[in-house]
Amino acid sequence: MRQQILAHPENHFSDEMLLETLLSYSIPIGDLQNLANVLLKKYNNLDGILNADVNDLCKIKGVKENTAVLLKLAAQIKRPTAVQSTKHSVPKSRPDPQRRLYEESVDQSPVYVSGVAEKLRSYQKESLFFSKALLKDTIQILPTLPDFDNLEDLRQYLLDNLKYGSSSSRKRYSLYIVRRMFPDGSIDTALLDFARKYPDSQVLNDVAFYRFCKAEPIMTRIISELLLPMIAAGSLQRIHVNHYLSERYPSIKGIKDWSIAIIEAMNGAKIVAADAKKITLTVRQPLIPSFAYILHCEYPKPGVYPIESLETNPYFKAMFWTEGSLVPSLYELRNMGLITRVSEIDTVRQFTTKYSPSELVSHLSGVQ
Repeated sequence: MRQQILAHPENHFSDEMLLETLLSYSIPIGDLQNLANVLLKKYNNLDGILNADVNDLCKIKGVKENTAVLLKLAAQIKRPTAVQSTKHSVPKSRPDPQRRLYEESVDQSPVYVSGVAEKLRSYQKESLFFSKALLKDTIQILPTLPDFDNLEDLRQYLLDNLKYGSSSSRKRYSLYIVRRMFPDGSIDTALLDFARKYPDSQVLNDVAFYRFCKAEPIMTRIISELLLPMIAAGSLQRIHVNHYLSERYPSIKGIKDWSIAIIEAMNGAKIVAADAKKITLTVRQPLIPSFAYILHCEYPKPGVYPIESLETNPYFKAMFWTEGSLVPSLYELRNMGLITRVSEIDTVRQFTTKYSPSELVSHLSGVQ
């Protein structure tokens, strides 16, 4: 991970990857992925971890004082870059950062950046509120995308082919699709190959929804805190999503549009069924191709991983897959030769992967 960061400093790296790399300087031996997941689950994102109290951090298993101090040092080093001198300046009103987001079109952006990757990285920091899901459109167009060398050409293709009359809408929506499906600012050939193998299928719906959740963290929060607790009841009223958002983000305007977009995303991927009044909730069995792909995206480096980290992974929970189905699905992947091993001996529960995401997709031919 350190080598990747040094080799591509211009890339946007996930909070998990940055946190694992940072932790490795105080915990040089061991698998840090599980600890990183625990911290991210508790504090929501990397900024939350860096701003956490040292004593609270030290209460987490695996975090010693040296590690907590390192995290606080990183927060202190980061802070001055965001501070601007106000000497002899007139205070300017600034919009709430949670409301700023990326809902403005390219033409409205205060500084137009020609490189799509640059713009994606700037928007990555603001991903909270959104008023359009466009997931159904995304799922339909993904299998049709030709091979491109860069995101600029891909976005131009979307501008020419999205079925919206307004030029400004096509500009805005093409940016949303690119940012959600290609968050690192580069073409993901594995995703495009996967989409071409499984067009018009629930398998593709699952994978596109997973990518959407990665780009829009509010999705996993809504599902884990509001929807999954209601599984036994089988449904809940749509208005509860509005109430959830209003209580937690009272300063954001457009809560109704946000709520509609969140439900649209789940409904568009057929993760839930929603009508005008309620959301119907059911647990599902994993489909092997989408399970395999998401697994290898979450664990992209071939190696040995704890099963517990899979069972607590928020993105697997967000798929509404039955809790007891994940380990059997691992065994099925092993039997198909898509992963190397599954071990459940005493307290040691691990699985071993052997492919990168792109290699995995090439071995999925014929897997339904």
